[in-house]
Amino acid sequence: ITYTSSNEKVFKVVNGRAIVNRPHKRDATVTLTVRVVSDKIAGNGYNYGKVDVTRAFRFTVPAKDKRAPSW
Repeated sequence: ITYTSSNEKVFKVVNGRAIVNRPHKRDATVTLTVRVVSDKIAGNGYNYGKVDVTRAFRFTVPAKDKRAPSW
């Protein structure tokens, strides 16, 4: 499994763990792309065939100093 972030200053994956650094004043939109590649035999001894799947997930990391709305 590989992970690619569109903004590693804000969000990155290190050794399978997410590292988040919230931006100071403005929210940051990040796209995380995940790719799974395998052609190995599964734990049950069955070979399900080659897998090569990529998915992108887009999300917003809120800023630290973002002011709350005044109602």
